[in-house]
Amino acid sequence: MVQFADNLESAITESVRGQEPLLWFPRILHLRADITGLDEATIHFAFLKHNPLVNYQLQLAQGQSAALAWLEPFGMLRIDSIFFLYSWRSVPHASPRVVRLSGLSLGIATPGDDYKRWLTTFPLTRQRKSVAWCVEIDMRYEGGKMAAIEIVLSEGNMLLLE
Repeated sequence: MVQFADNLESAITESVRGQEPLLWFPRILHLRADITGLDEATIHFAFLKHNPLVNYQLQLAQGQSAALAWLEPFGMLRIDSIFFLYSWRSVPHASPRVVRLSGLSLGIATPGDDYKRWLTTFPLTRQRKSVAWCVEIDMRYEGGKMAAIEIVLSEGNMLLLE
């Protein structure tokens, strides 16, 4: 059984006292979607351990279609590693209160390459264009207090897959 610690940082620091300093730290995320015009309001995503943008660019340079190149890292994941978020802003006549309050809170326990993870969505269609999101989550320990990170999937951080 896992017990709640009032100060998770000091609990982890105590557990590694006398050992090497902490290099990374678990993260709590608050995720929400603030995007209109999606053909499908369900946004499937995963937390990848490798930056998918690097392989995506290589595959595009080799002539692979953008949507197939973007889907490639998801092929190796187990089904229980894929999550979803609902974009209520893309639902006609959705309650403004639901749009404002909806979101998802979750935790990431372990890092990937360079002590980071990448929240990466499956491709979606918006205004007849294929779009996706890829948000880097830095998990390096910097000695500060643990704070929740808010991630908003919006037009401002959306990738156009062409």
